[in-house]
Amino acid sequence: VPVATMRLSDPDETHFYQAFARAGLKAGWKDALQASALSLMGVGPRPCALIIGFEGERDSVHFGLMQASIRLRRFGGTAVGAGPALRWYAQRFHGPYLRDPLMDRGVGVDTLETATHWSNISNLYQAVRRALMRACSEHAGIPGARGLVLAHISHSYPDGASLYFTFIFPRDLTREIAQWQAIKHAASEAIAAAGGTISHHHGVGEDHLPWLVKEKGALGLAVLEAVKNRLDPKGIMNPGKLLASPNSRPPTAV
Repeated sequence: VPVATMRLSDPDETHFYQAFARAGLKAGWKDALQASALSLMGVGPRPCALIIGFEGERDSVHFGLMQASIRLRRFGGTAVGAGPALRWYAQRFHGPYLRDPLMDRGVGVDTLETATHWSNISNLYQAVRRALMRACSEHAGIPGARGLVLAHISHSYPDGASLYFTFIFPRDLTREIAQWQAIKHAASEAIAAAGGTISHHHGVGEDHLPWLVKEKGALGLAVLEAVKNRLDPKGIMNPGKLLASPNSRPPTAV
């Protein structure tokens, strides 16, 4: 199927964005009608939203849409029209601008991503989600408080996919950095233990460097170092961040 973009949200992310879109609005007859229509179409109480986009010539787009519809019906999916996808496309960059106002109100928000083979997607998703939920609760600083973990498949390939997580948690203002580090550490450990890569497209950087050492091993790091030495012999490109430089301490596994 010639798909240009595809995003699959888990039930919590789907519910969150549905609720967020209705925030501040009173439920009316349109909401009741929509719920009834979805129920009649076989959509359960905790659905997963799948956004699929096509591009190209009209015939190519029509063919892709037809083939996708056939496969969706085969696996129990229900088409709900282009409206949700168009709204997502128009508002897809709004979320990051909410982070600072939320932090000012005591709510922490961050994201992380990983990737693995299709055969391991479910295992990796469950492992990272459990780790984030547990860490957000343990480090909330408020008895009984817990976090919210949302996830979606952001990039798909023939052999695997990328999982993108958003975690929202009550900030502990007495130990803000330590709290964030503890949550990130728990998630990174879960990713490594479940066979995911420590980064798919955000990059490794200093935050994830210890897990890169474990993931790639001595030989993998030697290959990366050889490439960097060949292309950047003077060490002027982001020195010491990914690979050791003369003035930096070599990374060690945690």
